[in-house]
Amino acid sequence: MSQIAAAETLFVRCFSSNRRHRQSSSLTTGSRVSYQVTQTDVSINELRANMAMTALKKNSMSIAASLPPTHDSLFYHCLRVSRQVQIWLQAPDGYIKYPALEDSGYQMIDGHLQVQWTSKLPFPNDRQLSCCGKHKGQCTRCICIVNQLPCTIFCQCPADCSNRKLIHTATSNSQTIIVMTHPKLYESRGAQYYKDSQTTSFCLYAPNARNVWVILTAFGNEEHRLQMTRTIEGLWETVTDKAKPGRTYLYLIDDYHGRYMLRTDPVSFSVVHIPEVNQVHSVVHDETIYQWGDQNWMMHRS
Repeated sequence: MSQIAAAETLFVRCFSSNRRHRQSSSLTTGSRVSYQVTQTDVSINELRANMAMTALKKNSMSIAASLPPTHDSLFYHCLRVSRQVQIWLQAPDGYIKYPALEDSGYQMIDGHLQVQWTSKLPFPNDRQLSCCGKHKGQCTRCICIVNQLPCTIFCQCPADCSNRKLIHTATSNSQTIIVMTHPKLYESRGAQYYKDSQTTSFCLYAPNARNVWVILTAFGNEEHRLQMTRTIEGLWETVTDKAKPGRTYLYLIDDYHGRYMLRTDPVSFSVVHIPEVNQVHSVVHDETIYQWGDQNWMMHRS
């Protein structure tokens, strides 16, 4: 398996060499310690996902053809390549011992030999990925109702579908967050500043993280590092009085693979480019500062 891992690393580097590498830095107190967070630090599946998201944002066509293979398909490709190499190495010999096809990325189906491209489904067989189709009226017997799931923005049901409403039956705030639909995540995730107590709470969903810190920065330099506490369902939280509005911050994530990743807040209200370190940092924002002037229109609208 070490050879497969080496092949995966080579594939990632080849695909990453033509793309712009992303860089981040982590700063220890009193000194600047830079570490790279580039595409070469990710697995081939993660690289494939990153490239797909970039292509989607650019409205690219034929996205699949430009993506690297999955880890599973790369494994079977390496088996076929290994078989071919073993045959070539025996070319000077008088007798060639051909490796078994069934153990080299091929399979027998109905008596016919076929290439085994992958051993997994094209997409996860997870009921939570279900979405209902287009139909008239409210959702009463759609696939989402059958699976006891709320309808999402990917469903083709009407926007006022009653099954899209938030579920308020959870017993704790953290559980309420889990069952919320996407439009309301900004009300509980990210950096929430409370003017009364002059404190800021940070909440991040990172189910695969081993440790998470909030890095409070100034001009790109780390000033404070706050350890976050894992609650339930992969949520990490902390509260501090050191993050006033305007304070820049990043998340430092330690995953179970031993990698440290510096990331911006996916639901931050604001971000800013720090020219000193050529990075984008999230910004703590007080959303109550802006005073809306459409109260009269809201009151009298039809």
